[in-house]
Amino acid sequence: MTDPIRTERLVLREPVARDRTAVIELFTSPDVGTYIGGPRDRDELERAVPETPETRPGLFVVELGGQMIGMVTLDPRDPSRPGAASTELGYLFLPTSWGHGYAAEACAAALDWFATTRPGETVALTTQTANAPSLRLAEKLGFSEITRFHEYDAEQWLGVWSAPHYSGIDFYCDVAIPDPSRLNVVHEDELVLAFHHTRPFWETHIVIVPKQHIASFTTVDSSDEQVMRRLFKVVQSIAGETERTTGAAAVLTNLGEYQDSKHLHIHVHSGGLR
Repeated sequence: MTDPIRTERLVLREPVARDRTAVIELFTSPDVGTYIGGPRDRDELERAVPETPETRPGLFVVELGGQMIGMVTLDPRDPSRPGAASTELGYLFLPTSWGHGYAAEACAAALDWFATTRPGETVALTTQTANAPSLRLAEKLGFSEITRFHEYDAEQWLGVWSAPHYSGIDFYCDVAIPDPSRLNVVHEDELVLAFHHTRPFWETHIVIVPKQHIASFTTVDSSDEQVMRRLFKVVQSIAGETERTTGAAAVLTNLGEYQDSKHLHIHVHSGGLR
């Protein structure tokens, strides 16, 4: 069983019995089926979908506010198809959830999970070139175009994604600071980056880091004065806004064995544990 993945707004989890109706709505929707060969027959699906929809590694139901709004899959790719990646990303969302960035948020979380469970492997994404929103999403997620080809009576776009190199020591220098487009950024300037934690522990959980590498709070010295002034100004602003909007906020930094990533980072959080 795969543990649920929690993002700022969503939960990615295994299917359960209450998802059956939404699964059928998803695959019978004419809008959803536009670029994937059309909608499925409802009567056929009513007979075929079990009381608890299929569960398999790499299949995630996307939940918002306790309700399923879509699915994200990371499935083995047919080796006879173009492209060298052995895994392919797929996603389907109910039309009522379109236009809010949920697909990007869910797919990014699924790719992060994949990079952790199968480090070093690449992921393919195929979509029709006529599907402009899907092409924009592929770009936002960091897929690079490999080729275009003709299949299913339409021109197809193939892109490949590779996880950023993470040494396991400094997530911020290796991943976050070089490519903030992968993150839900709250603030960025030439010295400081702040973003919603990629694996939040609290209902509101924001991380603020200096772009300059500083190992921890206890290694700060006089040469870091300009950076630290800016860092604390940003922390003060974000903590103040969090307090105003939620009624309370906490500010903390970790040291020694408590500090997983060896780069000074400050947490601003509020609300219950997730």
